Amino acid sequence: MSKKAKTMGILGGLLLILVIAYASLFIYNARQQSGEEESEEGILIGELDAADITGFAFQVNAEDFENDVYTFHKSGDSWMYKDDSKFPVNQNVAEAKVTVLSAVYAKRLLEENPSDLSKYGLDEPVLTVSATDGRQTITYLVGDYNANTETYYIKIKDDPNVYTADGSLWVAFSMNLYDMAKVEEVPEIQLDHITHVNIQNGTDELDFTFNREGTEEEASTGKVTITGTWYIKDENGAIVSANSSKTQLLMNLLIELEYLSEINYNSSESELESYGLLSPSATVTIDYTVDEVDLKTVEQVEVDENVNEIAYETNSVEKQYVLKIGGSSSSYTYNDDYFATAGGSSAVMTVDASTVEMLKGLRAEDYISATQ
Repeated sequence: MSKKAKTMGILGGLLLILVIAYASLFIYNARQQSGEEESEEGILIGELDAADITGFAFQVNAEDFENDVYTFHKSGDSWMYKDDSKFPVNQNVAEAKVTVLSAVYAKRLLEENPSDLSKYGLDEPVLTVSATDGRQTITYLVGDYNANTETYYIKIKDDPNVYTADGSLWVAFSMNLYDMAKVEEVPEIQLDHITHVNIQNGTDELDFTFNREGTEEEASTGKVTITGTWYIKDENGAIVSANSSKTQLLMNLLIELEYLSEINYNSSESELESYGLLSPSATVTIDYTVDEVDLKTVEQVEVDENVNEIAYETNSVEKQYVLKIGGSSSSYTYNDDYFATAGGSSAVMTVDASTVEMLKGLRAEDYISATQ
């Protein structure tokens, strides 16, 4: 190859590099002018300081969702539901939503100012989410899901451009109102602090009593465990010894029970009836004790030079937990769980169907000790 040909090849390569550099600079400037910033996360299309966000709202227009607009605002340090200030908002969930809304990224700019939004499902968005800091409000519209690219079509309400994005917004906000609720918790009950359990399941009644006999202290930890024997009423009402291992297993299952979701925090009597809770299919009553600190006995005790410990005495306080289980929630939710309420509360939760079926299947005769 001649020197002239080599020179032309080098110049051609340099020219190509310059063209690419110019094009990249042009695209970068264009994105900067349109307010877009590209990073490892993608193109930043919306940003608000999380600490400054004072409100957010969302609406899901899809099957299994209520298609209502849910609006939340911050009052002091707490998040509240706009339509009902007494609604038990889960503060951790609300803060998680704020984190998502503080910076929303797109994967790429798909089309500038399209004439037909329906081809992206953005004429009737599956999800609409907005956030405000009191000075500006950003509203995101989420359209169809593209299975080939595993992305959603997305745009900002006041921006004509359409982008593709991952499922962050959909995952964060594809929920109904009660997914934002703080679910009531089952009280923490220690197995060896249970004194009596009664289970009525429509077919049978199981009545257990724990007879406390003493205590054992674990040498390595100093933990004190109450010891004793379980008894159960037989079909004649006589109190007889219960099968220890089976009874212990049942009690462990009862104290590990958890609520899955809350579906009504303030049910009326007619609503409780519709949930099957005025004539429950099963009722579990647990009597137990908790050790509460006697504040009158709290004192600081010197155990060594410059080392003090807090010493106190405890009182054993009797408590009772009553769980009522109603009908199946399959007509209300898309899970085949059961409605439940506790302690006379008007709040209605759901519990796992397998737990309910276990309770319904219990028979007193199965827990009577074989040595009777």
